[in-house]
Formats: sequence, C-alpha cells, structure tokens
Amino acid sequence: MRLTILRPIFGVLVLVTSVIGSGQVTTGQSTDFAITHVTIINPGISGTQKDMTILIRGGNIVLVGRSNDVKLPSTVMAVDGTGEFAIPGLWDMHTHFRDATRDLKMYLANGVLGIRDMGGSADEVFPIRDAIAAGRQLGPKIVASGPIVDGPHSWSNPKFTVSVNTAEEARSTVRALKKEGSDFIKVYDGLSLDEYDAIAEETKKLNFTFAGHRPSSVSVRHASNAGQRTIEHGVALSGGSTVEELYITQASDQSTFDEALKTKEFSLIPAKIAKDGTEMLDHFSQQRADETYRILATNKTFLTPTLVTEHALTFIDELNAMPDPRMAYVSPDELNWWKP
Repeated sequence: MRLTILRPIFGVLVLVTSVIGSGQVTTGQSTDFAITHVTIINPGISGTQKDMTILIRGGNIVLVGRSNDVKLPSTVMAVDGTGEFAIPGLWDMHTHFRDATRDLKMYLANGVLGIRDMGGSADEVFPIRDAIAAGRQLGPKIVASGPIVDGPHSWSNPKFTVSVNTAEEARSTVRALKKEGSDFIKVYDGLSLDEYDAIAEETKKLNFTFAGHRPSSVSVRHASNAGQRTIEHGVALSGGSTVEELYITQASDQSTFDEALKTKEFSLIPAKIAKDGTEMLDHFSQQRADETYRILATNKTFLTPTLVTEHALTFIDELNAMPDPRMAYVSPDELNWWKP
C-alpha cells in the first residue's frame, strides 16, 4: 500500500492509497515516519475517521489506527496532521498528453496519482509510463492505450491514430498494439460494425481489453454485450432513446466533420453533437434506458462521463468569457489550443 504526500496548488493535501486496520507498533526503523492526528476520508466507508495516525515504512503504509491507540517508537519521524485530511490518490480516467513534462507536474501538484491515457503516440507515452513504473521518473501511474484504432478517413489526430479498412486489418492491429505495449485497445467513432466486432473477438482471444468511444455504427447495448470495458463521454443517453437505430443507419454520413476540416469551422462539430443529443433526448424512453442500464450492469460495462468536457462543449462561449484564476497555471500554447 503506497503513500504519497503532496502540497498542491490549492491547499495542503495528504494522499494515501488505502487504509488498513489499527494496532500497536512495537518496533521501528530510522526510515519510518508517521502522520499523526489526521482526518482520513476513506471512500470505502461512510463518514470520516478523525484523529488517526498513519505509519509508513519503506514507502508502504504498514498501520493505520487511532492516534491515542498507536504507540510510536522514538525512532519514527512524526508529522503532525492536525487540521489536514488523508484521502486516496486521485485518478484522471480520460486524458491525453499535450505537454508531457508540464502535465506530469500538474497532475502531481493536484493530487492525481494515476491517469488513463486514452490515445497518444506510443513513442512518447510508453517510455514515460515505463520510466515512472521503474522509479526512474516522477509522475502518476499511467495506463495507456497508445494509438487509437479507427476506421478509414478518421478525423482523429493522425499522429496517434491507426486507420483500418477491413476486419482482418482490425485483428492484426490489435495483435500489433498488444505486442508494442498497449495496456488496452482504444476504439473510435469511424469503425464499421465488422471492424468493431473483429476487435472485440481478437481482444477476447488474447485475454486483452478494449475501451473507448462507442463507434457511430454500434449501439450501446451491442458495445456492452461485445465486452467493451468502458464507454467514454457519457454517450449512454443514446441507449435510452427510441431513435438510436435511426442514427446508427446514418453513421456513414461524415459530411459535417469533412466540412469542418475543409473550412476550419470547427464549431460545426459541437453544433452537430448538440443537435443529435437534443434529438435523442426528445425521444428518450425511461423503460428503454432502464433495460440498457441493466445490461451495462450485468456486463460490468463502465461509463466514463467526462462531464467537464460535456459542460465545456455546451457552454463554451460563456465559459470563455468568464475569468478563471486557474488559467495562471495553463501555458499560452495550451490556452490558444483551447480557444472556441
């Protein structure tokens, strides 16, 4: 059980990965240290645990107990945690590197000790992941897909996208990415149903995992039944809509995306997403949604809602006009990339 103590930009925060039972300490080493009188917030239980002591030995949590019950040897360096809180390390479950050197520091500064990189260049992401795992570099634990797998004419970043044209190409891509070091396969919008099913079958054969977007040609229920581990960006709304099948039949129409790329009018893309979402919502069926969610629960299909992204797409103009003190920590290049 690992422990990391950080002092983030906004306040002081002590981060621990988990807590274990209480007891008495009778021996110690000069490398031992403890956090005393701290309040633990443990997501595994309701409420808080006040006035607790956490003993760390060799980077591992070896004991957690009430401060009055834990007897610390004189060799233990004690850090007074009065007024502070201990929580598990945070995870960012959907991210992409823009500036790895900067991003790694910002994750740690804000208490994020693990990230799931959902698409990036294998040459950039995998060496960083491996260096952190080996203790050669400071940063959060990284679980990475490597390149995204999409159909032909992908509008994803070509620097880290593999486009497949057939089911066999999809299978061979799965094998190649697993061999290259991908932790899982990330599927994307433009895959055909045949290509998608080929990826699902190949990952199952290899005892591998696939996750990502739900391609436009695939229903929410089909994705769950095929074994997709996570569905990104909260698209489960379509699984409760009576017009989901209609939109699947129109999946091959990429004219809006083509027009946006051609004219550089990228606002066309969120506008289309908003239009489609409104149409889905107008035909929402609670009964259909309940049936879909039961399927997701049975198959252990998780949703990664990325609510901050959905909020930004909806209110991008208003948000852009509002002052935000956190922008002081964002580079000019990043701010320029964020412009509506």
